[in-house]
Amino acid sequence: MASRETHFLICEEVFHTRLGRHHLKKGAKMTTLDYTRKVCFVCKTEDEYTIIGSTNRFGSPDLDTRPPEMIRSTIDYQVQHCPSCHYCARDISDGNADVIPIVKSDEYQRQAENSFYPRLGDAFLCEAVIEEKQGDYESAAWSAIHAAWSCDDRGSVEAAQKCRLRAIELIGQAEKNNQAIAAEDGSCDLIKIDLLRRAGEFDQALVITENTLKTDVGDFIRKILQFQKQLILQKDRDCYDLEFNKIG
Repeated sequence: MASRETHFLICEEVFHTRLGRHHLKKGAKMTTLDYTRKVCFVCKTEDEYTIIGSTNRFGSPDLDTRPPEMIRSTIDYQVQHCPSCHYCARDISDGNADVIPIVKSDEYQRQAENSFYPRLGDAFLCEAVIEEKQGDYESAAWSAIHAAWSCDDRGSVEAAQKCRLRAIELIGQAEKNNQAIAAEDGSCDLIKIDLLRRAGEFDQALVITENTLKTDVGDFIRKILQFQKQLILQKDRDCYDLEFNKIG
C-alpha cells in the first residue's frame, strides 16, 4: 500500500530519472550550477548549457509530487533546448536515429514555436512529443507535468491547464500500454486527481477520488483522498503540499 514515504520516493525518483542520483546530496546547503558546451545530436550546433552540479530538498512535495526547494527551482535546467533546430532533451548531445525525423516534423516544430506556452513549457512539451512518438508514454506524461509546473512558475494559468490535460491523455496511453507513472497502489490515481482538479475538471476528479476511496488504500493515502475531495467540492484549483499547506 502507498504511504507518505512512498510519495517522497516518487518525487525523488522523478528527479533522479531526469538528472541522475548523484545530484541530490544530503547536507548540501545550496544548488550549484556548472556550464558546459555541448553539440546538438540532431543538427550538430554547439552551444553552452547550464547543468546542475548538486542540490537538496527541504520540506514536503506537492500533491502532484513536485519537489520542494531547492530542487524545485532547478526546473529551468532540467531540459536542454537547441536554439538552432529546437531539439529538446535532458541531454542535448544524446539521442537515437528516430529522434531526427521527429524533430524535423511539422508537429514538433509547431510545438517548439507555440507562443501560447512559456518557452520552458514548450521545451518540456517538445520532449513529450519525442517520448510519445517513441512509445515511452510514462516519460511523456512526466514531461507534460513538468511543462505544467513551468507554466505555474510563470503565472500562465491557461497554459498550465492545457499541460495538465495533456498529461492526463498521456497517462491514459501509458496505462493502455502497461506503463505506470507510479508503481505503488493508489499513487497514480492521486496524481491524476490532482492534475484534473488543478485543471478545473472537478467532475472527473471527483469520480476517481470516490472510486479510489472504495479501494483498500493506506491511511495516509485515504487522508489525501479525503482532502482532495474537500478541495474538489469547493472547486479549489490551488496548489497544496503533502502537509496540506497551500503553496503560493
